[in-house]
Formats: sequence, structure tokens, C-alpha cells
Amino acid sequence: MNAAPLVSLPLLSLLIAVPLLGALLMLVWPGEPSPNRLRGGAIVSLVLQLLVSGLVLLLFDPDQAGLQLRERQAWLPGWCCCCSIPTRPVCSCGSARPGCRASA
Repeated sequence: MNAAPLVSLPLLSLLIAVPLLGALLMLVWPGEPSPNRLRGGAIVSLVLQLLVSGLVLLLFDPDQAGLQLRERQAWLPGWCCCCSIPTRPVCSCGSARPGCRASA
């Protein structure tokens, strides 16, 4: 299986965002909230979460030591900080800034 295109997807961020977006959509959906509509929205959100979790499971390599499927996005670029999932924010410029630690 060619995992290169799948690894470029922010799978860990999607695992966090899918249930939050599903709950937000159910809150702001116009009209009277009926139990059937809420149940359907919850099921759709759960199925999407299951699909993303399945992709994470397929891409996980148990023979590889260390963190896998890491994501790193610029966060407060003026402070040289990045947000790295599943770890804490790190400094990419080498100088210590508030809330950051030096990158390895």
C-alpha cells in the first residue's frame, strides 16, 4: 500500500476535529431539533470518526519505534513556535520563547 498521499492528510487533527464539527453542526442546524435528526447526525459523525481511525490504524507500523503520523504546523510564527501533534509546542528557531522548548 502506498501510504505517502495518506500521510500528508492531517489524520490526528481530523480525529480531534470530526466529533467537534459534528456537534457544532447539530447545534447550528436550522429548525427544530428532533431526536431522529440528532441521532442521524451523531451516526454520521461517528462513521466519519471510524473511517479516520481506520486510516490511522492502517498507517500505524508496530515495528517502528517512536512517534508516528506526527503533524507540525506553524503556530505564532513571530515567536518561532510550531504546534506539533502529538507533542507539545516546540521552538524551531533555537532560541527559547515563552511556552516553547528547544526542538531536537
